[in-house]
Amino acid sequence: MDIYFDKNYGKLWEKIEGGEAVNYYHESDLGKISYSFIKRRLPQMIDQQQYFDIITPYGYSGPWICACKGRREALIEEFNQEFLQYCQKERIVSEFVRFHPLLKNHQEFAPMFHPEERCKTVGIQVRPSRTIAAEFSKICQARFRKAQHAGFDVSLIHPVKDLSQFGWFYREQMRLAGAADWYIFDDEHFEKMVELYGEHLLLIKVVKADQIIGMQLAFVWEKWMHIHLSCCRRGNKNWISPYIYMLGLAAEWAERNEIAVIHLGGGLENGESDCMYQTKKKLTHQGLYDFFVAKRIHLPAIYHELCQKAGVQDMGDYFPIYRPIKVRY
Repeated sequence: MDIYFDKNYGKLWEKIEGGEAVNYYHESDLGKISYSFIKRRLPQMIDQQQYFDIITPYGYSGPWICACKGRREALIEEFNQEFLQYCQKERIVSEFVRFHPLLKNHQEFAPMFHPEERCKTVGIQVRPSRTIAAEFSKICQARFRKAQHAGFDVSLIHPVKDLSQFGWFYREQMRLAGAADWYIFDDEHFEKMVELYGEHLLLIKVVKADQIIGMQLAFVWEKWMHIHLSCCRRGNKNWISPYIYMLGLAAEWAERNEIAVIHLGGGLENGESDCMYQTKKKLTHQGLYDFFVAKRIHLPAIYHELCQKAGVQDMGDYFPIYRPIKVRY
């Protein structure tokens, strides 16, 4: 189990995605499968009928087998048939799924979803017998060592009871970076995060001469840590890489608290050339994980009509294409 499969996780993204968090459970003599997603109302009515689409919450999830009493393949097939009926009944036009790179649940559910590889994500293995710097590239090792002697004031906060300062700093840096509006999370979002998951948050703050240099927010759940959001002061010409330094601090904390893997995620774009992905990749020698997504159209005629109304035909990897682009997956 991971935080992305928790029944409340979708509530963090209801406002941002413009939908309702749904926890769908299938249970039978064969076992139980849990599947959480955001059910979004479509703005266009067709033949005076309201339609919807579904998307997994930002992060990595998809369906998950909670219990199995028989053949797993039979349980998944049973779940699929029931879920297809649910989609028809609820007038769900399309479905977009982000699977979990570490749990690899795309493998078991491949007959149902036919997932496609989108990119790779990066993780750092936390090994008690090795220092975290040993996982870094030589350049990153040097930057981390220099940062340790740079006179920074460091705060590691766990659990987290307030994210107002983080929210302010994060939004300021994201706006300076020209980030899309989708990524400018408001105070309500961070307040909800503290309310639901304060006990599972790690906040790192790096300060120099009373000025915040960088902040990082991570989810901590059982044996995994997910670096959720990181932000560093724009225009900082210091030779220190605050991002690398904060990851090193997070890794040291993870080792003390028996975390097995620190998951950094991937990049903003697909492919090896993405700058963010390349930066993360330099931090580890082995921790690359395949990230799969799946797209399903449940009501083809309605999907086609929505695309016609939106005046679009093909937008590459983006799905569903009848919705305006807000964020890349």
